[in-house]
Amino acid sequence: MASKAVVNSALVLRILTLLLLAASVVVMATNNFKFSDGTKTSFTDVIAYRYVAATGAVGFLYTVAQIPFAVYHACTEKRPLRPEFDFYGDKVISLLLGTGVGAGFAVTFEFKRNLNDFVQGVEDLSGQDLSEFKSKTEKFLDRATIATVTKGMLSKIVGLTIASWRFGTLSREPILQHFTLFVLELRTEIQSIKKDGLIPDEYVVKVKNVVDKLGSIGKPVLDKDQLIYLFQGLGAEYNPFVTSFNDISNQPTIEEVHSLLLSFDLIL
Repeated sequence: MASKAVVNSALVLRILTLLLLAASVVVMATNNFKFSDGTKTSFTDVIAYRYVAATGAVGFLYTVAQIPFAVYHACTEKRPLRPEFDFYGDKVISLLLGTGVGAGFAVTFEFKRNLNDFVQGVEDLSGQDLSEFKSKTEKFLDRATIATVTKGMLSKIVGLTIASWRFGTLSREPILQHFTLFVLELRTEIQSIKKDGLIPDEYVVKVKNVVDKLGSIGKPVLDKDQLIYLFQGLGAEYNPFVTSFNDISNQPTIEEVHSLLLSFDLIL
């Protein structure tokens, strides 16, 4: 389960995303100007800008739909929907906003790059003064850039941040469950190892392999527990060998037990 701080942060980021998307749509929707002769130019005259506004609107509606669930989650610490919905929904919206960013920046860059040459060429050919056209067009393109940045860059970052945190809460529990099951399987395996038919070398190595696996994942087995596993896997014929260690004051090492087991096995 996600911590309270993460849940609250996700809610704040949702609200921030909503505000940024609203600002982007408003800036783009009001991006228009009129020349002195009455001619009007609006963002709807540029297909790419219409797409930027449309993706912003979709993101805005998605975030509006998500906020009640985020508020409920923050208040009750319970998810009204499966976490996969948040993760994949945020990913889709982030990618959609990214396409809007690409379209908006590409068109604005091309317009700005060619604006000066276009104005200069027309003025040279016709002798008209296009300073008003140039000034208002530049402001128009600048507002389009602001709308694209506001909606695209910041909102995309926020969306991906929320998605990554959602994914963290989505994936952490299954991973922990798999890890716990893996540890349980190894402990069950080491307890079930029997010497039946194995020479001492094979038997000890088999136990040591599982011990090493547990150690490699941060679950080391104490030396005394290793001895217990070794002893409990021996058959009834090894009872004299096991009981012989009851009179020893110092705990023997695994290597010492291995060596003595080799000698005892020769007697059987």
